[in-house]
Amino acid sequence: MKKISLILFALATVCVVNAQKKNDPVLFTYGNASVTKGEFLRMYTKNLSNQKPDYSEKALKEYLTLYSRFKMKVAEANQLKMDTLQTVKNELGGYKNQLSKSYLTDKEVLKTLSKEAYARMQKDIRVAHILISTPRASDDTMAAYKKADSLYRAIMAGASFETLAAQYSEDKESALRNGDIGYITALQVVYPFETVAYETPVGKIAKPFKTLYGYHIVKKIAERPARGDIKVSQIMIAVRKSEGEQGLKNAKEKIDEVYKKLKKGEKFESLVATYSEDQFSKNTQGELASFGVGQMVPEFEDAAFALKKPGDYSEPILTSFGYHIIRLNEKRGVQPFDSISNELAKRIEKDGRMEMAKKNLL
Repeated sequence: MKKISLILFALATVCVVNAQKKNDPVLFTYGNASVTKGEFLRMYTKNLSNQKPDYSEKALKEYLTLYSRFKMKVAEANQLKMDTLQTVKNELGGYKNQLSKSYLTDKEVLKTLSKEAYARMQKDIRVAHILISTPRASDDTMAAYKKADSLYRAIMAGASFETLAAQYSEDKESALRNGDIGYITALQVVYPFETVAYETPVGKIAKPFKTLYGYHIVKKIAERPARGDIKVSQIMIAVRKSEGEQGLKNAKEKIDEVYKKLKKGEKFESLVATYSEDQFSKNTQGELASFGVGQMVPEFEDAAFALKKPGDYSEPILTSFGYHIIRLNEKRGVQPFDSISNELAKRIEKDGRMEMAKKNLL
């Protein structure tokens, strides 16, 4: 008993004793094997996280009893070749899956994905695609793959990507523009699509690949330095399709009248209150939420980003919603990584790329 107490006292002074010395004392033996003081202390403290270890005699005795029994049980299990039993293998496989899940959601994985997204955010890329949809409730996607593959082979043989996109793509909105999606940046589309789009050289066409929507054939049209984000205000005069050409003409006359008043010095906010027909921005004196690439119709986005200085405003421009006069309030480039890393991490945790990273790492 006295001997055990002395050993426990030695363990309790671990803060001033180096347990990793070459002459690491043996704490106990079982059969032909032994456990050193250093091994025992590593196991005793490894799962404490930020807690302070309890080096009281009672706590050390309890763990010493548990750990010695554990080592003897493992030795006996090895002698009985229990590790070859299928039931044990299944159980170990379950533990492995549990541990891998906790590891793969580790901050390092998240940090890697955040840096990848941030690197991609330095460029805006313009892409077009052909989509062949797959049934959501079915695992049978062979028919869709064969159709996509035949279209890809036809393009490689000289057929027009744009013609085939307009004719066969099941993304009806982009099909109206010969497959052109416009400019995108990171975290705007599903991860497999984003990855292929960024990795495909400008002017090249990627082989068919699958996302949750189906099989895509992607053509990369252009890339440019990232625009960042912008904040603007607008005055909008709606164009009602039901009024036809006359409605378009009336809206043009009205926006031109507003533009003349603005050039003569009338306050932008006053004109918003009197004339703007966008009820959402009218309540904020015409100001819209900040936006970046791909979040507005191209005509509006291009006109907004063409403005140079806060306070500058555009000539009237026409979009599918109507006529707009846009005033620049603030323009920012891509923010430093440290200032947006937390926001990136939150978006990535909700994004499908987290699951894909787990599968790839496994």
